[in-house]
Amino acid sequence: MERANRALGRLDGISTLLPDRDLFLYLYVRKEALLSSQIEGTQSSLSELLLFEDDRAPSIPTDDVREVSNYVAALNHGLARLQDGLPLSLRLIREIHSVLLREGRGADKTPGEFRRSQVWLGGSRPGKAQFVPPPQLMR
Repeated sequence: MERANRALGRLDGISTLLPDRDLFLYLYVRKEALLSSQIEGTQSSLSELLLFEDDRAPSIPTDDVREVSNYVAALNHGLARLQDGLPLSLRLIREIHSVLLREGRGADKTPGEFRRSQVWLGGSRPGKAQFVPPPQLMR
């Protein structure tokens, strides 16, 4: 906890040197969304995402760009709900998940609900996966 607090203090200090902190955060959130969505196999660039979000630019509604845009919307939704006073909770996680999967891949896989089947990473099934975490008790 102490190391995390020190790191936050350093980040807060450095942020005062930025010419435009809001622009930095805006771009950082989008870069994180791009990297996070790549884990799921999306192929999108920062410039494609920025053009997609710009109402004045011609729309490039590819499925991958829309999915990255959903990551941004889900993060913004979660932050807004926390600022409104909703505690970090299973309810909030389900809300964020619902926003994340509102369109595109996964929209038909119970957005806003917890998975009821085994999770695995890398491979077409658990027997061929690179990593299979221990199963959790289903709720």
